[in-house]
Amino acid sequence: MKNMISDLVKSINHFNGSDNSFEILRNIICDISDNKSLLNEPLVKELLYLAAQKMRTFGYNTMNHLDISIFQNVLQDNYSESTDEEIERHHNLSLILQNEAINSLYTSSSGNLLDKDQKNIIEVFNERPRLLVSAPTSFGKTYILREIIYQNYEHFRNIILIFPTVSLLNENVHEFKKFNRDLGLEYSIINTTQKKFDPDSRNLFIFTPERVLQLLNENPNFKIDFFFMDEVYKIDNFFDSTDSSEGSSKEEERDKVFRIVLYILSKKATQFYLAGPYINTTKLGEGFQRFIKLFDIRIIEIGVERVKKDHIHSWGTRATIGRKQIIFKDNKKISKLNEIISFLEKSDEGKSIIYAESKKKVSTLAREIVSVTNTIEPHYKLNMFIEHLIKRYSYTHRNQQIHKSWTLIETLNKGIGLHHGAFPKYIQSEILSLFNNGPLNILICTTSITEGVNTKAKNVVFYGSSKGGKELKCFDIKNINGRAGRYYHHFIGRIFYLDKKIHEKVQQNDDTLDFITFSNREVTDIDLDNVAINDLWGDNKARKADRELVILESGVDNNVLNKNKLIDKLKQIELVNLLKNKNILELKSIVTQCSSLKNFLENKTIYKILGYFEEVGLLTEFDVKKFGIITSNYSNSDGMYRLIKYHLDSLDEINAKSIDSIYTTVFSDIRNIVEYKVPKYLTIFGTLLEYVCSLPEINIGTEKIAIDFIIRFFEIGVQTELGTELAEIGFPITTIKMLEKEERDLMKYSFDAVKSNYHLLKHQFQQSLDSYEVYLLENIIAEG
Repeated sequence: MKNMISDLVKSINHFNGSDNSFEILRNIICDISDNKSLLNEPLVKELLYLAAQKMRTFGYNTMNHLDISIFQNVLQDNYSESTDEEIERHHNLSLILQNEAINSLYTSSSGNLLDKDQKNIIEVFNERPRLLVSAPTSFGKTYILREIIYQNYEHFRNIILIFPTVSLLNENVHEFKKFNRDLGLEYSIINTTQKKFDPDSRNLFIFTPERVLQLLNENPNFKIDFFFMDEVYKIDNFFDSTDSSEGSSKEEERDKVFRIVLYILSKKATQFYLAGPYINTTKLGEGFQRFIKLFDIRIIEIGVERVKKDHIHSWGTRATIGRKQIIFKDNKKISKLNEIISFLEKSDEGKSIIYAESKKKVSTLAREIVSVTNTIEPHYKLNMFIEHLIKRYSYTHRNQQIHKSWTLIETLNKGIGLHHGAFPKYIQSEILSLFNNGPLNILICTTSITEGVNTKAKNVVFYGSSKGGKELKCFDIKNINGRAGRYYHHFIGRIFYLDKKIHEKVQQNDDTLDFITFSNREVTDIDLDNVAINDLWGDNKARKADRELVILESGVDNNVLNKNKLIDKLKQIELVNLLKNKNILELKSIVTQCSSLKNFLENKTIYKILGYFEEVGLLTEFDVKKFGIITSNYSNSDGMYRLIKYHLDSLDEINAKSIDSIYTTVFSDIRNIVEYKVPKYLTIFGTLLEYVCSLPEINIGTEKIAIDFIIRFFEIGVQTELGTELAEIGFPITTIKMLEKEERDLMKYSFDAVKSNYHLLKHQFQQSLDSYEVYLLENIIAEG
């Protein structure tokens, strides 16, 4: 105890603002604060408070529930002059005045107490409003974003905030609605391209990069005052190595989407804020350096974590955690994992994330560790959620209920959550909620957890050492490590390494982040199509000139080609020529089939349209057949069951491994094919079909074409306005499809009408929904 106090005093006195002195003082603050028994000492409280104040890192005091009042008890007594107590009284008065001045200086105009680095970032932005910030996980990048918006409210009318996943949109929509309401701002919060808006009013768009492209395609002259891009490293696929098992070809082209959106918005907006974790800004590639120089961007790198990280070597015969040790019984990796989990549970050492390299491995590990975890106490919300999953996703096959073999159900009952990119977004969100604020203490996941997802895990265990068949890079490891301990929730985060190579790799040199659009490296044809020739370098400039000549000679309107930014313009020209050479009657038939969703589905038009893409080499025959079967089955109100049954019929034996594989495959197919690829190809086709039909030599009316509605049906999975609103907020799509079939009158209402009249409609909803769905719906209505 005395040694700790002595070390704390020395560290306070030696603190000079350098990263090294920050780490030293942080470590002792965190070690003491993590031991709650030490916080009973008044002297310890006073020193911890002064240490955090001196560092200007006020979150430590918030977590320790310390404020200036700890010095005020002496002031309330009357002492005679010239006594030691009087001297102490004056000393404390001086401390109070000094620290009140510090708090006043670091309190923002919105009333929030900012850490020194947070305040500095905001001040730098206000002086030079183009900013790249690299900072550790949980540093408060979006917290800073809200302050920037508030302080520039008069200047920012139209704002775009870009997050990498739809799940993150829902989380941030909730946060920014509260921010908007609490501070009396007047922004319309928009997270779907279907929502109408007034460009002359105040609008705050919270979009994925794909939705930004759609917004810009439909509003090419739209004025944007400010944009924010989270996880900016995703512009570089070489930096952010893709887990092909996480998202198939959708993920393979996401770097293009991020690059194109960042390029276009940087040219349109004069003010922006780019953020990402663990980017070594001294190791930027030539393209990124040119981007920084061209747009006069200020770089701020925060290299020091706010949470102390304990790196625990677990690849040998023992693991040391503080003063405790785990002596491993054997050298098998899975045995060590089980022993670590048992230790953390018995010692009540906080919630834990286990990293697995693939979706398949997530389920495999869950089955391996479920036997060593304790059955948790009954929990109302978790029980509702489990019953909901059984009701909506179970199926009786060969007299067996398949949910009994679904690992997710078994593990949830044991306090273990599973998380990967294939799960429907509301399942991902609920599992995270039950982990952060509920009874789940273990979360087994892939890198899906690193895409800006916030958790309250204190521990991370590295079981996997790869990602989609590729070795984890230094950046990947740091990003996963960042999930161990969260500032404002933990003082210490622990990382257990079961593989020595992973620990060694994180000590190696950082990866280089590049913006290949501005580099001499060969860029893709799609990148070329979306960049002005004067912004290209080397051979890319000549390639762009050659392509522009081909486009010009084709006679196809370049404005039409620009609407489909994620497909090669020369391939679009091939499609145009293909359609122009089709029989007029065939084109008229296609237009008629696309005039309503009913016609489209009854005629199985998806096969015909995808067939055109096969003819120009954009899809294979296998793709057309697979996409057609999956899309046709899922289009039905019981589409989920049809897809599950399709796979069940080919099973020889029902077991946990086969059932997990079926659920993962079905969820992945819905996400990647139905919700992403099919809408993408339909969007391209609709644009080009309308263009071809408008040509004088063809002249087919397309006024009744309903391709936008058809696209939205596949993209979201529902048909009604109310269903669309609920799906965007995160209500289960399988449930909405059921309501649209069985409660058609109910689903004719608008979302606003349901909110206003829920007391009258409540009974009707309760008759069709399970208790978990009622809970979700009522929360959605309460939040507005």
